[in-house]
Amino acid sequence: MTRRALDIVYLLLPLLFLGCAASPMIEKGPGNKYRYFYSMVAPTKSSILLFRDENLLIQFKFDEIAIHFQAQNISRTSLRIDWSKASISLDGTASPVRTVRNFYDSTLTSFASMPIRPLGVLQDVVAPARNVVFDGKRWQNTELLPTTDRNSQAVRETIHRWVGKKVGLVLPIQVGPVVKQYQFTFAVDSVQQMAWNAYYALQRLPKLPSPPPAIPQVEDQMAAAAMVAGFLGFSTYILTAKKIPPRE
Repeated sequence: MTRRALDIVYLLLPLLFLGCAASPMIEKGPGNKYRYFYSMVAPTKSSILLFRDENLLIQFKFDEIAIHFQAQNISRTSLRIDWSKASISLDGTASPVRTVRNFYDSTLTSFASMPIRPLGVLQDVVAPARNVVFDGKRWQNTELLPTTDRNSQAVRETIHRWVGKKVGLVLPIQVGPVVKQYQFTFAVDSVQQMAWNAYYALQRLPKLPSPPPAIPQVEDQMAAAAMVAGFLGFSTYILTAKKIPPRE
């Protein structure tokens, strides 16, 4: 090797080692993944997020972006959700909602809610309208609550501070000629770190099955059991439009 070639090698070696040392700092990575666990605290307490009255049997499930729910009309008249007046609140800050029908609608135009006929079942989602935006090129989803700490102690502390805080959901439902304000409150019971491979495994689970058959007028315990059975897998319910990964 010539003298000139050796000089070039000696000059490049420190740069190569510097590059190797600096690369982990350039690619910080997503950090640790977390999962929240909720319970319903109002209008009734339920660890399985299930509510029933004389009109409605409804169960909820949270994912990173939205609250999913399955509702069955157990009244003798049609029910209709007034989505224009529905809202979701995170720690006291309220927002209008997006649902399946306008989740990726840039105009957020109001639409007529489809009636839920007696013994009919509705599956839908709600997310804060401000959390789903079009940046001019693609749709961006913001998580309900942060689930990745980005290797930041400050973010990690923020995630754990959500324990004990509340998520509210208001669903105005027309029952015959009367509009009833259903106000659901959920509490963050705990937050746990989860392995990334476990998180990715959840994303590969099958879609939600078809709605269960109509539930006859039975005792509360039996109705609840039927509702839970039809709700299995709801955490992986996929919107009709392609889901965009959340922005962290």
